[in-house]
Amino acid sequence: MDSNSIKIDNLVNQLKDTAPEAAAQIEQYAQTADNRIKELESEIAKLREQMNVNQQRHELFIESLDIENSTVSYTDFFVRFLERIGYHMNPKRLFIFLDDDANVKSNLTCQWTSGSAKRLPPNCAIEHLKCPSWSKTLNEKRMIRAEKDSELPDDISLIVKQFGFENAYVFPLMASGKICGSLIYETCADRIPDDLEISYINILSILLSGHISKHKTAEILKREKEHAQEADRLKSAFLVNMSHDIRIPLNSILGFSDLLADPDLTETERDEFISLIDKSGRDLISLVDNIIDISKIETGQMNIKLETCKLKALMNDIMATYNHHPKFEEHSDLSLQLDFAERFNQLSIKTDIFRFRQICINLIDNAIQFTDAGTIKFGVSNAWENTIEFYVQDTGIGIPEESMHVIFQNFCKINRTSTREYTGTGLGLPISKSLIEMLGGSIRVVSVPGKGSTFYFTHPLPEKVPESVNNLHEIKSLFNWEGRRIAIADDIEQDRKYMEYILNNTNAEIVWLNNDIEALDYFKKGNTADVLLMEMQLSSINGIEPAISISNLTETPIIALTANTNTNETRSIAEKAGCADVMSKPLNMSNLLNMINKVMKSPEENTDTDK
Repeated sequence: MDSNSIKIDNLVNQLKDTAPEAAAQIEQYAQTADNRIKELESEIAKLREQMNVNQQRHELFIESLDIENSTVSYTDFFVRFLERIGYHMNPKRLFIFLDDDANVKSNLTCQWTSGSAKRLPPNCAIEHLKCPSWSKTLNEKRMIRAEKDSELPDDISLIVKQFGFENAYVFPLMASGKICGSLIYETCADRIPDDLEISYINILSILLSGHISKHKTAEILKREKEHAQEADRLKSAFLVNMSHDIRIPLNSILGFSDLLADPDLTETERDEFISLIDKSGRDLISLVDNIIDISKIETGQMNIKLETCKLKALMNDIMATYNHHPKFEEHSDLSLQLDFAERFNQLSIKTDIFRFRQICINLIDNAIQFTDAGTIKFGVSNAWENTIEFYVQDTGIGIPEESMHVIFQNFCKINRTSTREYTGTGLGLPISKSLIEMLGGSIRVVSVPGKGSTFYFTHPLPEKVPESVNNLHEIKSLFNWEGRRIAIADDIEQDRKYMEYILNNTNAEIVWLNNDIEALDYFKKGNTADVLLMEMQLSSINGIEPAISISNLTETPIIALTANTNTNETRSIAEKAGCADVMSKPLNMSNLLNMINKVMKSPEENTDTDK
């Protein structure tokens, strides 16, 4: 055997020895290549899926813009908008909540649900004072993540539980730079949306905000245009009426003045002409006075001068104005009666006497003008602790329902009948309404066409003078609160010492709490008190949150202690937060004791047993 044969044999033997190892390597390489191919196919499938999702989201955005640019109505836009989000994004539920005009609560405006998902009742609302964290977060232009495992404020957790939200994301809606509501996007419990999906919904919420803002702006412009047109119409009508109403008395004055020069007039005729001239002159003065009054009211130059007087004497004085009214002499079947119960005889009222008379005379004159037979009543209909209600009732022609909303507008004259023209500029009722409101009251009317009208107006009664306290001996004799509990949440040392010095003389049990958080915790544990004095910052929503929470937990009356100086504003905020009253600092001994005595429940009212 030659050397070449030997080499070939050796090579063959080597190949036989290494073949299994090479085959295994080849198989391994093939498996690796196959796995990589599958990974690439999976990545390609994911990319295709993401491309489809992005394509759908792009289509959703285009469709939303098309809906916005269409002629669809304001409310139908919401329905179609949510339908397209539901179709492309596959959520569980979608909701639009919009704030009311007073910004007190956010009402459910539109909703969309998939499959058998539960719908919310159509009257659902989120009250801002009961859930301040909701409005606070949205006002900060932050999204609320209302997920099951999220750490949410207590008030938002209550809303989440109440509405059954699971994976819900709340986006703020804005109009004209202010928060006006929210878009709520809820997914199924087993699906958490990615950041890109959240970003798309956020963009859609901005688009939705634009639709709302455009609608609100259009509504404002429409109302302003209508008001301007109505004001222009009323002023034009006023000029026509004024020209007519001025010429009537002027015609009498000038005409009868000429006739007085006739030497053949009898004494009776002369007296009659002088009487008619006098009446026409008074009518003209009344007309000019009304025009001046409405001008003063509109320019803020009307001054009110309050003084105390006996109500009975004032009412009798007004009635005396009509002792010799010509219409009652001409119509024997028409009378004016005073309705004034004996229980009001000793009542005093603090008012502007001249303006109060003007209000009553305007209303009575109005009743006389539109009543030819029957009875006109003027008097007191009711009285409460701090308010008294007056009324003027007639049996005249009444006011049509469609005209009720305009009778208090300046220069408005209602066409009450087609057979008779009534004179007047239409200023009496608007002036009366403005004066009543300046005196702290309000006016309303009840009317039945053909049967008559009744005008009711209220007026504040003087507050009872609180007990004046000057020393500790008087505290002990006037304020004995033995067995009562007063909780105080105030961390200002000087205030605590001052209140402790005063209240220790009332025999009340005093519970000291360092701040509003401790106060909330105190009532959460089921503790009670007859009254809570709490230092509050009423200038922000954070300052009133504890008071809202406490008022939801207990019926204990809360007195807000505050350094805010705007009394009307702070009182309004405190009342909305559930406080019974407000006391501005620095504290006054008499005021503090009288306020506690005023708001504290009587022992009979207090059913708490933890004493």
